[in-house]
Amino acid sequence: MSSQPTTPSGSRVFVGREAELQTLELTLLPREGESAKSRVCAISGMAGVGKSYLIDHFVSERALQHFKLILRPDEERPVSALYRAIVGQAGEPVPLGGISHLHQILLNSSALLHIENVDSHAAAMTAVEMVRELPDCNIVITGRLRSLGRSAGWTILGMDVPHISEAIQHVRHRMYVSVEQEDLGQLAQQLGRLPLALHIAAGYLNAGQTVGGFLRQFWSSG
Repeated sequence: MSSQPTTPSGSRVFVGREAELQTLELTLLPREGESAKSRVCAISGMAGVGKSYLIDHFVSERALQHFKLILRPDEERPVSALYRAIVGQAGEPVPLGGISHLHQILLNSSALLHIENVDSHAAAMTAVEMVRELPDCNIVITGRLRSLGRSAGWTILGMDVPHISEAIQHVRHRMYVSVEQEDLGQLAQQLGRLPLALHIAAGYLNAGQTVGGFLRQFWSSG
């Protein structure tokens, strides 16, 4: 695509997902005197639906310390070595003395470990083993496996694409320019109402593309 995409600077835009945020709140941050049935939440949904963006927003709003572990589809690294792959929220390496050190950090602070890309059986087995090594810690697992953790008593959260009205809000809140509601509806529908795709589209519209022009280039690019 010829135009360079631009998106609004300043605070990150987040639209909707109130039910999902409430589920995370109840699972990971129970009120004083309440006990969560599990400190692990498995979030499933197709690529681009906004799973990681939801976690980033939740962590930012609650001022939590955030650690990430991105798994490979054919994950074979032993859990004892995975701590070396854990990064902070900005992607910087986190110096850890081992799994026991990570366990203490997660237990003794307002912290959360996000295990991403749990999309295969191998990655799921690795995530399950990591949870066993980190009891009583706040852990969120995201991927495309719908039933992961159900038998273990984890909180299960499925994310679907947003309603058309929410999808239109998602793109409108990221735009400098004025676009007709009907055109935004067409854009949202043709991009499957996926937040990631809509975020990218908003950047191109801000750079001067029309909705029709963007969609023609989008589909012709394969």
